[in-house]
Amino acid sequence: MTCNLHPASASPDLVALWESVSANAHLLAAAEKCNPADVAKVAQLRKQGTAPEIKLALDLVAARQKAMAKLPGLPASRLLADPQAVEQASSWDVAKWKAGRFAENDAAVFDLCCGAGFDTMALAHAGLRVEACDRDPVRAWMAQRNTAMEGFLPVLPVIRCLDMAAYAGHPELGRMFVHLDPARRNESGRIFNLADYLPPPEVWAPLLRQAAGGCVKLAPGVSHAELADFAKTLGVPWSASFVSDDGKLVQALLWTGALARKAPREAVLLENGRIHTLAGAPGAPLPIWGEPAFLLEPDDAIERAQLSAVLGKLHNLSELHPGLGLLTAGTWGDASPPPVSPWFTSFTVLESFSWDEKKARVALKMHQAGLVEVKTRGRICDPNALEKKLRGGGDQRLTLFVLRLGTRLRGLVTRREGRLQSAIEASSYLSI
Repeated sequence: MTCNLHPASASPDLVALWESVSANAHLLAAAEKCNPADVAKVAQLRKQGTAPEIKLALDLVAARQKAMAKLPGLPASRLLADPQAVEQASSWDVAKWKAGRFAENDAAVFDLCCGAGFDTMALAHAGLRVEACDRDPVRAWMAQRNTAMEGFLPVLPVIRCLDMAAYAGHPELGRMFVHLDPARRNESGRIFNLADYLPPPEVWAPLLRQAAGGCVKLAPGVSHAELADFAKTLGVPWSASFVSDDGKLVQALLWTGALARKAPREAVLLENGRIHTLAGAPGAPLPIWGEPAFLLEPDDAIERAQLSAVLGKLHNLSELHPGLGLLTAGTWGDASPPPVSPWFTSFTVLESFSWDEKKARVALKMHQAGLVEVKTRGRICDPNALEKKLRGGGDQRLTLFVLRLGTRLRGLVTRREGRLQSAIEASSYLSI
């Protein structure tokens, strides 16, 4: 294995330590029974190995426990990883969805900055020929061992301990796709600016320009302007996806070349085995109809992709207020049922009033409120404190919205109807 080491990477000696610990079944069995927060138990565990060995054993056990929930499609009990590698990984559902887009083109893939190899495994599991690399020798070793697990992958990837920049001159790059997973954390915590990713965008650019197609994994809060400014310098087609995994926004993706879609933005919702996609461009604000019968809270992927107007037009919806991120349906007193879509959670409006805590208390009591959920935008109030103050003695769980509509504060007592599933929209691709 050729190594081009990052200055901050662990030495190859650490690989040997991981090899030793991962093969020590007795130590790992003891670590599984040990609570890391229990000082006495950890001290007892230290009788079975050195301090570095105990730390790695506890890390490996913790990583496998995290992987059981996040990566259920993988044999978690045999994975080699540390907790950080699992935390930074795509969930198995997201990794499979991404791999499916690569597989549509039936091309070979370079998976660069592969970490412990989870996206690599999804790409190979989809039947693609994959070569992966990471400049950290421990992560490259983890990826090699994980992808080589007996009986899991139809074709074994090639894993290298190498700096991703070395692929910029690869003779096959023009026929290959690339998947890039730059670090979005450093010693100080999360990285928010695209320019500060590790490695930075100037290292990705030659690869994305030369490859047949590319995908860069980004933080979901990436700046639209910063992303567009970078993508335009590439001189190739590009689009962006914002991915929600069972209602939780988890990542943004920059697609380039043959992998890019025609629409510039795409929201993706993975839910209960279904894939929902909505594509388009940010549009003009929707009309405002007045007092609504229903409030509709779009999935976070819709908001981050700025496709609320696209979703609204699809369902003939309105906005409660420009830029607030809440859609509405019907008008006060309308007996029609709420619109059906997996893209939003519906709330039936029971009372709407000029915001005042006393008025809220009266309205909630009138509707037999027990537990009260408080939602707001722009930190108008402290939801947690208000939930405790407004909890009633009734049997209804209600949701109170406290919102700023221009210069006015508005309170809306609502009943959550849930996120409704639409057979029409399930597993569909909608391009507006």
